[in-house]
Amino acid sequence: MTSEPNASSVRCESKSRRFEGESGSVTAELVAVLPIFVMLIGLIAVVGSGQIQRVGLVVAASQGARALAIGETLPPIGGGRVIQRANGAKGEVCASASSQLRVLNFGALKLIEESCVRELGH
Repeated sequence: MTSEPNASSVRCESKSRRFEGESGSVTAELVAVLPIFVMLIGLIAVVGSGQIQRVGLVVAASQGARALAIGETLPPIGGGRVIQRANGAKGEVCASASSQLRVLNFGALKLIEESCVRELGH
């Protein structure tokens, strides 16, 4: 008596033959996608850092403009930021704050924010 293979053993055998050539495909896909994912995370970190610096510049520029409008000296700020008087419309005092944003090893971007307020008596 010869026994015939049952349907389940035939099905398993055909599945194993079908996947024989796909060994390591998950690793290959990971190697292809991982650098893109890491660069995306790095880009998000750089953009987030730039936004945090920009918020600090907005605050520094507005404080500088207010100080200039009431005749005080410009407030001292740190972090490599510079505040200077900027030209505004008649009756306005403007201050400009600037800083450098280092982008990994690719160089630096100059961030500039300007804020204007009305002078006293106008």
